[in-house]
Amino acid sequence: MRHIPSIIAASLIPSIVLLLLAGTLGFSKINSAGPAFILIFSIPISLAHLMIYVPLALIIERYFGLNLFKCMCLGLIVGSLYPGFNDWPYPDGNYIGRVEDTLMSVDVIKAVNGYPTLWGWLIYLTHVLTVGLLFGATSGLGYGLLYRKD
Repeated sequence: MRHIPSIIAASLIPSIVLLLLAGTLGFSKINSAGPAFILIFSIPISLAHLMIYVPLALIIERYFGLNLFKCMCLGLIVGSLYPGFNDWPYPDGNYIGRVEDTLMSVDVIKAVNGYPTLWGWLIYLTHVLTVGLLFGATSGLGYGLLYRKD
């Protein structure tokens, strides 16, 4: 029975983080329904990630015991799956030349002839870990705080 509040908290916390980020960065003045759209789209995405997270958490609880740190680490891993696959810097044989980007306000070469450089891998890791920490680890925090055994 303790799964229900944990799942609700784990699905709402990333949405609240996203609302706070959007509020900090500023909503468009034309689109006054911005917070509603964020909630409409972020809660189902959180629930879809929880379909992966909850079975893994139950397996970890059975064999190793579940604590707050493990919940947050598992949330980081599950939250990083989609950006990890989506932003993978795979070699592109169709592109000849170099791709430039910025890392901490420094212009760097991200890829040469379709192959990622060290800077390209660092940019990839910062994108993946940022999403994983902001949304996955906070979701794991909410799940872990409410899932504790009595």
